[in-house]
Amino acid sequence: MIGISTDSVDSHRNFKEKYDFPFTLLSDEKGEAVGKYGVKSWLPGRSARAVVVIGKDGTIKEHSVKSLSVFRPKDEDIIAAIKAAAA
Repeated sequence: MIGISTDSVDSHRNFKEKYDFPFTLLSDEKGEAVGKYGVKSWLPGRSARAVVVIGKDGTIKEHSVKSLSVFRPKDEDIIAAIKAAAA
């Protein structure tokens, strides 16, 4: 699992250390991945809250975007999407 956002590398480092995340956080400050996966926020230069699950075959298995980042996906929905992609 990888988390990607438009936040800076330093911001990701601090966030990961603070919450002791066991996965990689990538910085997309230029918005390249955000644009390719269709998860741009209505706020300029930002990413929306989204879950994109890519299967072993390289295809997108789940693509869910929340227009306002305060509305995050439910944990059980993310886990179900990951399990379905792994099957």
